Amino acid sequence: MTTTLPEMPRWRTDDLYAGLDDAALTRDLEALRAQVEQLEALFDAQGIQAGAPVTASGLAQALDGLNRVLHEAGPLRAYLYAFVSTDSRNEAAQAKVATLTTLTLPLGPLRSRLTAWVGGLDDAALAALLDQDEVVRAHAHTLRDAVREAQYQMSPAEEDLAARLHPASGGGWGKLHGNVSSTLRGEFRGQSLPVTALRALASDPDPQVREDAYHAELAAWKTQEVVFAACMNGVKGEAGTLAARRGFADAVAPSLMSNGIDRGTLDAMQAAVVASLPDFRRYFRAKAARLGKAALDWWDLFAPAGQSDTHWTYEAGAEFVERQFRGYSAALGDFAAQAFREDWIDAGPRDGKRSGAFACAGRG
Repeated sequence: MTTTLPEMPRWRTDDLYAGLDDAALTRDLEALRAQVEQLEALFDAQGIQAGAPVTASGLAQALDGLNRVLHEAGPLRAYLYAFVSTDSRNEAAQAKVATLTTLTLPLGPLRSRLTAWVGGLDDAALAALLDQDEVVRAHAHTLRDAVREAQYQMSPAEEDLAARLHPASGGGWGKLHGNVSSTLRGEFRGQSLPVTALRALASDPDPQVREDAYHAELAAWKTQEVVFAACMNGVKGEAGTLAARRGFADAVAPSLMSNGIDRGTLDAMQAAVVASLPDFRRYFRAKAARLGKAALDWWDLFAPAGQSDTHWTYEAGAEFVERQFRGYSAALGDFAAQAFREDWIDAGPRDGKRSGAFACAGRG
């Protein structure tokens, strides 16, 4: 059996730059480097560090300067990751990403300095600053979060070191996982297929196709199990070490803070999941009976349980999505139509492309 993957739409990148060798891209990267250096100089001139007096004008300048840098970095990051996320073997794109990572490296320590600077403010002092300046007032939520986050900061030197080491520690392990997993292939009925293509066969109507693809995918992942175990240990090891060093109760607490929820909210969400499990088990038992089995095998979880005469082409799916969005909101329908019309979507699996679904936004 030969499985031919249909050609699927790929996203456009030439609306930002003509290519990776575009002189405008090189020029914008150098301009960003200069902006980062100017921001560092601004922080030094304003004396932004733990324990220093906080003024409304200084805080407004720092926030405005940081926003300008992030505003310019966004499209560059989106453009370059549009290449490496769909082809991790693109050496030119990987080199540009490394350049961007290096020149934006000071932003991590600068954010830590800003957090430590405002961390000493009490409610009254912060409220006074919010009253004095419109820019500061526009960042009230961020500043209140910074005050809370500052309670868990390490010393300035330690925070600076952690931020500068991240690309080579947790960030580096994460990058390795993406690069290796995006090129992983498995043998399926005499063919070598990307694991993303094997995963897509989980919904094939033929039960033997599903089972063969399932075993092929597991075998493919097993060939790199040492690498992936090291990646997970590296990422979680950094997170756990920093959480303990910063005084968090456990490794979950930093995630709760960064997502703006408390432990009670997380516990309630988890309780809702547990409460729904009987419904899911009942559904899976019914699905197994529909497929003529006593219990579902793993490769049957996404199996179709009925017959359909509808042929879902990509175009039909796009039209369906837009129509459903419009049923909820005209603006959301317009957004979906624009995404399809302007080729914002890279749809199909292929060699070098990372698995999963994600969105990456530059500057609109």
